[in-house]
Amino acid sequence: MIGRNVAGAGDYRGKLLVSGTGGLSLITEKAVNGTTTRLGSASVPLTFSVTDTYSMRVRVSGTAPATVQAKVWKVGTAEPAAWQLTSTDSEPVLQKAGSVAVDAYLSSSATVAPVKVAFDDLVVQQ
Repeated sequence: MIGRNVAGAGDYRGKLLVSGTGGLSLITEKAVNGTTTRLGSASVPLTFSVTDTYSMRVRVSGTAPATVQAKVWKVGTAEPAAWQLTSTDSEPVLQKAGSVAVDAYLSSSATVAPVKVAFDDLVVQQ
């Protein structure tokens, strides 16, 4: 989920990574001029299952530094009260308002294709 996309400059994003063993991790990144840099990562206490659905929240707030926060939980369970990952960054070109976006990616080395990804109930708040 891209929480702040500054047109022509780059973005801040939160990602949910599914490992080959089914472990889930949250990652925060910045992408500037075609280069993506990891800001932080954290394992979450969930194991991926093809029959489960997950909710994810990403928040990007502030400037110099910007704070990128993320959390994920299984649908039908309570949303975690605390952010599971918080990162900060002061990339000059990203310290302004931007748009949001969602995206999905499957590694070319993945052996479980096809994978179904759906986005539902996207809420954007200021």
